Parts: sequence; structure tokens; C-alpha cells
Amino acid sequence: CTIPTSLSAGNVVVVDGGPYSGNSPGNALSLTGTGTASQPIFVRGKDPATRPQMQVDDLYTNNAEYMIVENLNFTYTTWGSSVNYFAFRHNELRGKGGNIGLSPLGMNSVIYDNDIHHAGKNPDGSLGIYDKTGIALVAGSQHVWIVDNNIHENSGDGIIFCHLCPEALAPEYVYIGRNVIHDN
Repeated sequence: CTIPTSLSAGNVVVVDGGPYSGNSPGNALSLTGTGTASQPIFVRGKDPATRPQMQVDDLYTNNAEYMIVENLNFTYTTWGSSVNYFAFRHNELRGKGGNIGLSPLGMNSVIYDNDIHHAGKNPDGSLGIYDKTGIALVAGSQHVWIVDNNIHENSGDGIIFCHLCPEALAPEYVYIGRNVIHDN
């Protein structure tokens, strides 16, 4: 029950059962791979109704292109990425104390229909480090769609737009719509 660290165009990794641990040091799940528009890479839970548990401390999508991660349940995770043409959809992401939930870096990303909660809160629900957000757009992000997500119970904002970013690297072409953002 391991998930490959390096993926190729057209790979489809179907995740079932679980719970799963990380595939790299520090109990992180690291996904690297270059798909194409006609042969994207999929990492997906087998059944959207019963998302497999990913009990990993961090999710890293490093140099991921044309990759879709869907139908998974990440417990106590934070996502940091370097992506291009990437979709994170139909997932649950429960953040952990002291960390931001999602932090997409790159171009042409879609964060769609996810339940993103408890970033910056400890597993018992108490506040960890304050002001950690559900989604933090970072310097250099472009063409990001954040749509139809439920973003709640984070110790900071639901979405933050590049805190202390140099103006020349501010995110561009960001669409935020139809999200339910509450109790942050």
C-alpha cells in the first residue's frame, strides 16, 4: 500500500483501502510527474463516497504538470506545491496545528469541490498557531481557480491573497467563486 513518488504521462494511481502513510521522509506524500494535456496523471481514490484516508503530515506536488489528485481524505496535512496544469478536486483536507491548509504555487491550477478545514488547529480542535488559512495564494501564482469549496474552522482566514508578497510577484488571474467560507 504505497503510492509511487514519480509518475509518468498517462499514469493512473487508484487508491483503495488504507489508511496510507507518506512515501518520503517525515511522513510526507510526495508526487512528482509530468503528464500531458492528452495523457494527464491521475492519483485518485477508488470510490468518491468513501475517500481513502491519507494519514500524511504533508503533501508535496513538486514539479507536477498535468496532474489531478481527487477523491482522497487527507488527515492533518498541509499541501505545498510547484505545479502547472494541476487539479485538486473532491478531496477533504484537514489541516494541522501551525500550518496552512493549501498553498498552491504555479500556474493553471484548479482547487475544486474540496472540504478544507482546521488549518492551524491542533488535532483536539484547540488553536495552534494563529492566523493560518485554508488556502494561501503565494508569490508568482497565476491562473488559479478556487471554486465550490467548503473552507471552515481554520485559525486564520479562509483564503489569504499573498501576505507580504512583493508587488512584482503578486498572484495574477485568480478566480474565487461559489465557495462556502465560514467559522474561520
